[in-house]
Amino acid sequence: KSIVNTILDDTKGTNYVIIGEPGVGKTTLMFDVFDRLMDFLPVGRIITPSIGNVHEKFGIRLFYDDISEKPDLYNAIASKDSIGGLVLSSREAEWSELPVDFRKKFTRLTVPRFSDEEMEQLILKTLDINVILHDAKALKTLVSYAQGSPIYVGSLIKEMVYNGIRRLSQTYLKDNAQKGMSGYVIMILQRLLKSGNDYRAGGLHTLSCLMFLAN
Repeated sequence: KSIVNTILDDTKGTNYVIIGEPGVGKTTLMFDVFDRLMDFLPVGRIITPSIGNVHEKFGIRLFYDDISEKPDLYNAIASKDSIGGLVLSSREAEWSELPVDFRKKFTRLTVPRFSDEEMEQLILKTLDINVILHDAKALKTLVSYAQGSPIYVGSLIKEMVYNGIRRLSQTYLKDNAQKGMSGYVIMILQRLLKSGNDYRAGGLHTLSCLMFLAN
């Protein structure tokens, strides 16, 4: 709520970057801001590396999810002496590797991991929505496994629904704990290593190295 309100209340065209660990909800948060701003301001999503300053003249907010995956867009922004009205997201590790001069163009808004109490409430709500029962001990175990990441809970419960599992138990978690993140990891690898159906330059080699290391 604090992050959303900070961006909504800004009238100066400040550049913001929403920072957080993988799976903590950066993209969801960014598009929530996008939807809310749309009610009273013009907004747009950047889809090409061509970016000027016309949007500032009309008070348009421009959004881009995960700047680290688009070096061309990063270079376009970095090459400008002055630009405003941008809202980006980035994972913590990738953002810290970008040049200081570039990072200084943005006000950082950090998305924290969920506390154990918040995670427990999220799990209970998600189980209830999907009409899944649970064992009390399994609930505590899932909170521990999630380590503050809502995407882990969402992925694991989605897997349960897909397989018609209607009770969260210790046995299920023991046998399927890793499956909770498999879909999420596949999605990230798809975006990083491939463009459409084709591998990016070095993508197949990178995947081979990852599989070797995993084995």
